[in-house]
Amino acid sequence: MTCQFGTTISQFETFLQIVPLLLCALFMFSIPQIDQPIRVAFLLVPGFSLVPFVAASEPLRMANRLTGRPVFEIGFFSQTDGPVLAGNGMQVVPNGPIESLSTYPNVFVTGGFEPRIVTSKPLLTLLKDLAKYGSMVGAIGTGSFHLARAKLLDGMRATVHWEYATSFAEEFSKVDVTRSLYEIASNRMTCSGGIAAMDMMTHLISKQVSDALATAIADTFVHGRVRQPQALQQVLLPVVASRIPVVVNAAINLMQRQSDNRVSIENLALEVGVSRRHLNRLFKQYLNQTPLAFANGLRLERARSLIIHGDRELNEVANSVGFDTQSAFSRAYRKKFGKPPSGSRHVLTDEPSQ
Repeated sequence: MTCQFGTTISQFETFLQIVPLLLCALFMFSIPQIDQPIRVAFLLVPGFSLVPFVAASEPLRMANRLTGRPVFEIGFFSQTDGPVLAGNGMQVVPNGPIESLSTYPNVFVTGGFEPRIVTSKPLLTLLKDLAKYGSMVGAIGTGSFHLARAKLLDGMRATVHWEYATSFAEEFSKVDVTRSLYEIASNRMTCSGGIAAMDMMTHLISKQVSDALATAIADTFVHGRVRQPQALQQVLLPVVASRIPVVVNAAINLMQRQSDNRVSIENLALEVGVSRRHLNRLFKQYLNQTPLAFANGLRLERARSLIIHGDRELNEVANSVGFDTQSAFSRAYRKKFGKPPSGSRHVLTDEPSQ
């Protein structure tokens, strides 16, 4: 019996060793042959956010590792050809001169979380030239500002991190700004940043290589389900949206569209098909605040974004979000954020939203 048991264990161990090889063979069979590596470049802007950069570049490296061949060629570039300092202080060293950037058919501009996004003239010229060469020019996070200032997003759907969405929409009226995780339009791709960069890149891999490879990469990073472009960035809601009644969600959507004006709760209730009293009860039950308080919170969040990421005068900001007087705006702002509006003008880049 001992000998038989030992033999069974040995056979089982051999089987376990063979299974990964079989799975690998099946996986490799599902990957189409690629004559030349797909070339993808990242143009790193000083102060870039490290998380979305890694989330975008690592799936490409993992594609090469899983397939055992160079499916992707990855380039890292800076405008000066020198090391680029990320927002957290880490440095990334470019692996090629900036002159060779134009040889890459896919170029992504990375951005950071600076209160003011500055685009230099050389960067504008570089981006316009890349577009002329026919490159797919994309952006990650606030990199969308640079593309928009080069007028590469005019007439297109584009996204940016939700903290910058308000100021982005105000500056670029010709861009159809969305709150999606990422947008693919013509020869442009924009991503909101964060982990959404991994969703965008695995989506790109599924389209350019195979679904099987994209799924394997997501599983390797324990990422689970790859989210589609239309998935929305989750902002402002204190509870999971799926737990909120349809009526409340509809009211919130209407509020968000009118966040630059005082909302009439009476009209809002009529629009969603309930009484004002019932809407008030639902908001208190699920959000622990009245509809009016929630609407005012949206207005103040929009004001905060305009102050941090824009250069408008405070009285103009107050008027743009529906406050009649500067004093009323200041009182409401201080109550919500614990500081006057002027205190947000020069905040640290990692100040949390409230």
